[in-house]
Amino acid sequence: MEIGPGDGAMTRLLVERAKRVIAVEVDKEAVDALRQCVQSVQTPPWARLRLDVYCEDILNIKDETLQRWTRGSFILVSNIPYNI
Repeated sequence: MEIGPGDGAMTRLLVERAKRVIAVEVDKEAVDALRQCVQSVQTPPWARLRLDVYCEDILNIKDETLQRWTRGSFILVSNIPYNI
């Protein structure tokens, strides 16, 4: 799970290496940019299938939702925004 992926600089690398990436971004415009970034020709087509993007505020996500998204254990990756 990546919190605050922004425009996808790190996300693009993660989807090439991880089985599945869950990206949670609060900014709608950043979500759109992230989706475009991952759909770019630099990202292999198979890697695009590994990404789930949610436009949500991670501070408001309930534990049950995280459990449903992650289906169990997960690794948290983030360049935590200064305001968290």
